[in-house]
Amino acid sequence: MKSKKTVKKFTLASRIKKTLKEQGSYFTGLDAMIEITAGNMYAYFLIMDDVESLDSAEITEKTREGNDKKRIHPAIRELRDQSEMVRRCLRELRLTIATVEGVSDDDMGDLMDSVNSVTE
Repeated sequence: MKSKKTVKKFTLASRIKKTLKEQGSYFTGLDAMIEITAGNMYAYFLIMDDVESLDSAEITEKTREGNDKKRIHPAIRELRDQSEMVRRCLRELRLTIATVEGVSDDDMGDLMDSVNSVTE
């Protein structure tokens, strides 16, 4: 399977800042939160790359008694936790679907394209 190129944290931070500026909600006090959000998004994309390479959503472990026990793959759990962290960070920056009221369909499409274009 061909490896995808993950967007770097700096690029994500630049995109977030640009989006905030376009919405008129950017001020310099948000820079730390933008960096935190970009870092969390970067971690999310790295974990997503790992999850995409999995053959199964489960792993099998041996119990003390020697029995097989299936459980969800740890990478999937990490992806779930990291996606929640990203969601919280974006909410702090007011970059949620609920906050884009008044944004045209073209602008919304551009925002979604920007978020979804994590590979180049």
